[in-house]
Amino acid sequence: MNAFKQIQDSIDAQDKHVKMMAAYPDVPERLYLLFLGICIAAALLVSLTTPFAMPWWAIFLNTLLCVIFILPFGIILAVSGFSLYMNVFTEFIIGLMIPGQTVAVMAFKSWGTNNANQALALTADLKLGQYLHIAPYSMVFAQFWGTFLNAVCSTGACWYMMFHSGSLLLTGPDWQYAGFQVFYSAGGIWGAIGPQRFFGCLGVSTSLCIGAKNGSI
Repeated sequence: MNAFKQIQDSIDAQDKHVKMMAAYPDVPERLYLLFLGICIAAALLVSLTTPFAMPWWAIFLNTLLCVIFILPFGIILAVSGFSLYMNVFTEFIIGLMIPGQTVAVMAFKSWGTNNANQALALTADLKLGQYLHIAPYSMVFAQFWGTFLNAVCSTGACWYMMFHSGSLLLTGPDWQYAGFQVFYSAGGIWGAIGPQRFFGCLGVSTSLCIGAKNGSI
């Protein structure tokens, strides 16, 4: 009965953490939209002026897919603690649309997977910050600043390892780069070969695609 009473009373339905966080100004939605616009503009600039060669419409398609799947992925993560990823799905979709363009396919995959992961990470951090009573502006700033530093440091480290590590990548026993091998193999499967040859009308795994469709129904 007490639970039903709390639902009826919107004030009592808020826990003490929500009441304490009310002292901090909330981050307006227009700020998130501003960051989204900046990121989309930067993605268009990189895609159209670099060897990634990803079509301009792929940026908006990728953003749309993240908007659609972020809610169910977030619900599953909150309920079960199990994270879902969009890497295979994005590879499959873009591989059908632009077959044979390996670099563009893998760029689309990386963009979609990281978008969803960053959105879920931001949501989890905001929830944790609510229990720790941290100002929302501080949490959002820390998230975006950390993401920017991570991108710069990761790009610099990869660039150095590719062009200044000598034969370490080939002969070093401590550097197996298994994750990069998987990424390279995925580029060959979904980009160079394409899902059409696997799951198309004349593909060797057409029955698997039909089974997945029937299972979803």
